[in-house]
Amino acid sequence: MKNIFLIHILSLLSAFSHAQKKSTTDSSMVIGKNVYIQHCQTCHQVDGGGAQNMIPPLIKTEYVLGDKSTLIKMI
Repeated sequence: MKNIFLIHILSLLSAFSHAQKKSTTDSSMVIGKNVYIQHCQTCHQVDGGGAQNMIPPLIKTEYVLGDKSTLIKMI
């Protein structure tokens, strides 16, 4: 009986922990989206496609998909 109770408690704690991580990720995504809208979207467009021959795209490019430390230095 004690083992079943312990298993239930551990599963509840695990679910709570997972919900907290998801919430943190969700809030980070909202913050990132707001930063993009405020500082990047005007030039790089809503979809990140940029403006041909003027503003580089942010989608499907090596400098975005590659080394993240190099990318953050660019920003």
